Order: sequence, then structure tokens, then C-alpha cells
Amino acid sequence: NQPVKCVKCGKVAISTQNHGYEVVSNSIKEGKISYVNVNDDSCEGIDYDALDAFTVQFVPESCGIGHPENPLYDQFAAMLEVK
Repeated sequence: NQPVKCVKCGKVAISTQNHGYEVVSNSIKEGKISYVNVNDDSCEGIDYDALDAFTVQFVPESCGIGHPENPLYDQFAAMLEVK
């Protein structure tokens, strides 16, 4: 379990993780970091606005960010709407 901070709002949540790798922050060319690990400032999420996509490096359903209305699911659902 690792503390993950939303760059936009500053909210911190405890996340579940099961990986032994990280995205090197300075290797991100097309997106912007959206979540960081509070312990080591590593990248935990990336927004790709030009692609209307995003990713996170933790298990979103177990982290409690905005639980029960998790904004990650709201963000994903909004991307599915016809524009």
C-alpha cells in the first residue's frame, strides 16, 4: 500500500499496487503527470489530453479516491460520451 497524490487537487489516497517497476518521469513526452507517489515522488499516473486518454499505475477501485464516487471512473465515463 502506497500513498498516491493527485497533482491537480492535492488529495492523497492509499493505493494498492502490485508491480516492481516505475515510469521514469522525465521519459514522458506526450502526456503530463497526474498522480505521484508521496514516498518517492515517482510517477503514478499520466494524462494524455491530446489523445483523450489517461493511465494510472495503481489499482483505482481499491484506493478510495473520492470513494464511492471515484473520479477516475467519472473521468473514464466522460471520455466514452459522444462529443
